[in-house]
Amino acid sequence: MKKVLLLMLLTVPYAANAQNKYPDYTIGDLEIKIPASLPGIKPDAINNGFISYTLKGQLFASGQNNIIQETSAGFSGKSDKATPYQTLTELVSVVRKSDWKAMKKLYVKSSAKELDNLIPEDKRADYFNSLNENKEVKVIGCFEYRNGVLVLIENPDKSVNTAFFVKDGKKYMMQRLVDSSAMVWNLALYFRFRPQPVKPAELVSKLDSVSIDAEQKLVFNTKPGNWVLLFKDQASSPVIIRVQDGDAETDFNPSPGVVEVRLGKRNLSGTKQYTISASESNYPVYMVSDELLQNATKVSFKVY
Repeated sequence: MKKVLLLMLLTVPYAANAQNKYPDYTIGDLEIKIPASLPGIKPDAINNGFISYTLKGQLFASGQNNIIQETSAGFSGKSDKATPYQTLTELVSVVRKSDWKAMKKLYVKSSAKELDNLIPEDKRADYFNSLNENKEVKVIGCFEYRNGVLVLIENPDKSVNTAFFVKDGKKYMMQRLVDSSAMVWNLALYFRFRPQPVKPAELVSKLDSVSIDAEQKLVFNTKPGNWVLLFKDQASSPVIIRVQDGDAETDFNPSPGVVEVRLGKRNLSGTKQYTISASESNYPVYMVSDELLQNATKVSFKVY
């Protein structure tokens, strides 16, 4: 009797810890508007400075359960594959173990055969090592695409990976996706930068007149990590100066939320009256857009 009781006590905690948990999978209508000024954007239909995509999918808000469960956190190693997130959780488990055969079993047969050719045996250790650099797999969301569901995954450096799943009977299996569409590329960029509306930069130091021979400074209050953009009022012209808050090479003020821009001969073309525009953005902008022109602070000064 004591041996049976001891066995029960030992097994109950294990059973409690071995509860599989997955992000909730709920598909609905989505509309995503991407600024056409986003760096690296691929050409697509533009309306009033934005590229819009209407999708069937899901996005996770901050704080929602969107972290893929690891075996160390209780995942059993097997799932029903009833949703893309269940199969993804199983994928993470086999990747952590660098189990090539188990990983191939999560793919449809045609893709499983391709994997052996794409990644030769002598390259697989490096392949798994690169995947395992991502210590926490965070799901951004998903959307229906072609004949399946494309899941977006956030990397530690905020870049985006994708995983494609198709329904095979009652199970979601992975399928290799070769895709060069503008939409997938642009959505990945959107979720890397998560662009917020541009706003006029808040200038806290003013220049009335400056010497062409002396380096002068403009100081702005910003949201920590945001960019200050200086430009001429000319659509489609290059942004003259881009400075990100906290950038050691271009921001001359080390305080978070304060950007200091230095102006000198390298920025100014001669002695005259200058009027430039300044905007704040949470992503780098390289060309002047209508959005910048409509949301800018005017900075005027004379150079002698």
